Amino acid sequence: MKTDLIEESWELTRPSPRTAWLRAIMTPLAVLHRVGLWCYLLPYRLGMRQQHILPVCVISIGNLVSGGTGKTPTTLWLVRALRESGLRVVILSRGHGRTNESVDPVMIVSDLRAVRVDNPEWAGDEPLHLAKSLPGTPVIVARNRRDSGDVAIAQFQPDVIVLDDGMQYWQLHRDIEICLVDARQPFGNGWVLPRGPLREPVSHLSKADVVVLTRSDQASAESVATLAKDIKDRNPDTWVTQSSHVPVCWLSIDGQQGALDEMKGLSVLAVTAIADADQFFQTLRDLGLNVVREVKFPDHHSYTKDDIETLLTGHEVAAAHVVVTTEKDMVKLGHQWPKSAIPLAALRIETRPVDHDALIEAILDRIVRRNRGDIEV
Repeated sequence: MKTDLIEESWELTRPSPRTAWLRAIMTPLAVLHRVGLWCYLLPYRLGMRQQHILPVCVISIGNLVSGGTGKTPTTLWLVRALRESGLRVVILSRGHGRTNESVDPVMIVSDLRAVRVDNPEWAGDEPLHLAKSLPGTPVIVARNRRDSGDVAIAQFQPDVIVLDDGMQYWQLHRDIEICLVDARQPFGNGWVLPRGPLREPVSHLSKADVVVLTRSDQASAESVATLAKDIKDRNPDTWVTQSSHVPVCWLSIDGQQGALDEMKGLSVLAVTAIADADQFFQTLRDLGLNVVREVKFPDHHSYTKDDIETLLTGHEVAAAHVVVTTEKDMVKLGHQWPKSAIPLAALRIETRPVDHDALIEAILDRIVRRNRGDIEV
């Protein structure tokens, strides 16, 4: 309820009585946010504080807004493409929601052979999802990505490091900055947190080497073209591309794949704990599923046995053939799901930029030149 009220206050409409006071409080806080960020970054701009530089190319995938823009599927796309090109890749992630961070500040979730930490409470839901989806690709979680980067170099000798959700991690030097922008609602109301959804001002788009307009198929061609032009006007050297989120298949708890049309027409109970839950529910309807109930938890929510029991005892579950969720949620739900309960299935969604080949070629060229020392850092 608290989150819904905040998001309502972000809407570009005349404030209701219940959100007007919230806007009044959050506006000066947003101004302080911008001033504080400017002060924090000033020593970097003046050369008084240095970023940590790793000896190999670092690619960051991130966004300007809080919430889901498709970072995980984009990371999966990029890492698979780099590995298909013969490169050794390591992923560094923050690991939101970890419960053992104080005990193990730098944790290797997976290595070249297997997943080491098959526990979302310790690894974080997104890192564990990445580790299971990319066998043979090391995934390391840590709040301090400088430390995890040093561990990656020492233990795995990668050709390239991919920094998951790294746009706001200024302490580590990045050679390629990939920023994701949701084409449907690019920058919210234009305000930084807490008055709006922006983590940093829109002007910071100028530091991006690549901007991917995600879910561009769900926005009008005119609005996408206008958005692309606005980004190019800010930085003519930015590579602007588009991508779409494409449902691929269904996954069972044990990882078996099923065709999308296998569940068409079935009644399902949908549950998720991702930022853009409403889009997930709409995707299910677009696939021809009858969603009898939507259950939405906060992003990165850690499911408990009580949560699952409540799901399975609701009267709607009696009308459902299957409980459906996302791949990220399956990481947290699958190992707790009662064997006697109705089936649990996850929808796999992938993304791919429209100019995949040309973009990967340009990224590979930058990696080679950076690692060879042709690019000064």
